[in-house]
Amino acid sequence: MAHTIDTKRNSVENFILVWLDPNGTEHRQSSHLFQSYINTIKFYSSSKELLQFVEEIHDEEVFVIISEALVKDIVARLEPHKQIYSIYILCNDRHYQADWTKDFRKIQGVYADLRPIHDAIRRDVRQATNDLTSIAILSNNHSTTFFNSLLLSEILLHYLSDEQKKRSLIEFARDHYRDNPNELIIIDLFENNVSKQLSPIEWYTRECFLSSMIHRALRLADIDILYQTAFFISDLHKQISDLYAQSTDPQTLSVYYSQALPNDRFQYLNMQINDFISFNTFLRTTIDREISLSFARQSANNTNLTSIFFQIDIDRANSSFPFVSLDQLDYFHDTDRHILFSLNPIFQIKLIERFEDKLWRINLILVDDKHEQIKNIIDPIRHKHGRIQDFFTLGRYMIETTQFDKAKKIFESLLKNTHEKDSKQCADIHRYLAYAYEKCQDHSRALYHYKSHLDIELQLKPENQSLIASIHSHIGTIEKEQGNYDQARHAFISALKIVVQSEKPDSNMVSLLMYYIGQMYLLKQDYPNALETFQKALKPSPKSDSIRRTTRADIYRDLSIVFDSLGHNNEAIEHALEALTIAKQKYGENRERIKIYQDQYDQLTNKKQ
Repeated sequence: MAHTIDTKRNSVENFILVWLDPNGTEHRQSSHLFQSYINTIKFYSSSKELLQFVEEIHDEEVFVIISEALVKDIVARLEPHKQIYSIYILCNDRHYQADWTKDFRKIQGVYADLRPIHDAIRRDVRQATNDLTSIAILSNNHSTTFFNSLLLSEILLHYLSDEQKKRSLIEFARDHYRDNPNELIIIDLFENNVSKQLSPIEWYTRECFLSSMIHRALRLADIDILYQTAFFISDLHKQISDLYAQSTDPQTLSVYYSQALPNDRFQYLNMQINDFISFNTFLRTTIDREISLSFARQSANNTNLTSIFFQIDIDRANSSFPFVSLDQLDYFHDTDRHILFSLNPIFQIKLIERFEDKLWRINLILVDDKHEQIKNIIDPIRHKHGRIQDFFTLGRYMIETTQFDKAKKIFESLLKNTHEKDSKQCADIHRYLAYAYEKCQDHSRALYHYKSHLDIELQLKPENQSLIASIHSHIGTIEKEQGNYDQARHAFISALKIVVQSEKPDSNMVSLLMYYIGQMYLLKQDYPNALETFQKALKPSPKSDSIRRTTRADIYRDLSIVFDSLGHNNEAIEHALEALTIAKQKYGENRERIKIYQDQYDQLTNKKQ
């Protein structure tokens, strides 16, 4: 049976601690030792249940503590799972024969009590945080991921802070950490930090709920968490930028950073000399080459990972990207000489080489988004889509660039965080959500959001009724896709009434809506009404221009189907030929488009023979 701390299962962090013990609850009282850096802890007494849980994990890394009684029953089955980061064996027998564990690379050791396991997991969580950092590459070919990360960072770094946003974050954090007494105390301290006893850098380096949430949010572009933490990210950037501007540190500097990537991810990135690389985080590096190199070597024996040792050369004359030497600025006020870069630092690759048997060295130089090569790629995109200044415009950009899954996540988060009294904003969010879900073929959700959009717009009573007509038309299209032909017809009729009653009816739209209504009759095999409606659709409004060739071709094609169904073969062939003639005029040499009309005509003529 499983016992869980945090029922939302690590939804705001990168890591999960799983504890397998046949006695189930024996060590539950000790869980507080680990909750300062892993919020979600699950206890299992059954190997089968633990394995089932691991197989359901997709976005988190799992650390596993196993009591000696169940070790040999489970380790071999856990080892192949990518979700498992490391395994720790708890054994009270100090004479336990542990030689066999050398065959399993994820086993970190055999421990007689919990304190050394605590220290080992804390060390490994720090390295795992590095390993999970999201990397984007910009080469001569446009990188969507790289540009998206820049857009997101621009929004986050200019996000304004206020007390309402802070209260919202505190409520959000309390909900997700409600079973974690350690973090609840820290959340209270953060709430009461009225005189700002601790700076943003101190809060971020404290290794508490803030950094854990931000690491996950930036890695997965989790909009729900980013929406809550954006003001703090902006405050952290501002402090780093201010300190950078005041700094008298040397003009040039070399720092180091290690990271292990899954082999397939390393191959996918396909890093090349002179490419640009961006780390989607507040990158924490060190000036101590040997410490960073030792961390890099820790992962070198893992055959599923590629271990990378980054050397980063900084020259203030060539980049204005802000960074700060932590020294006494971090929460622990130690002197380990870490360098903290602001969000999304950009580097250019100058060297890639195999440094040791299972270790690569990559030399980087710090640049910024003012670099000429970056500007040449990014500026045209910015010019085309305008300035992306908030989450709403970011979602709209995702729609414009057909990144519909990302758009859905952004607008769903905005909908949750927008007050229903802000009717216009809610209406616009529903509109974009409906469109995104429609493009993803999720018709039920698309229909829900189109109807929600319609309800709000009807309350707002817009002067321009064309928007209402458009929503009715979209609803009709979705109802048709779901096989609800009567509902679809009613929606198209509602749209048609609005268009016809407008000051200058658009004949193309009138014909198109009449055609859609006729299609619903045709699909219901109501041929007399289909015939009448299609024939009306061919008569343009006297107040406007003639209807488009595409619409006319489709109407004639469907009329041929109606006449054929009514047993009027000659009329069917006549209308099919007219459809084919119009299509050839419209599509020219596009044989694929013409084939639809040609096949209909051929089928009818062959039938007559």
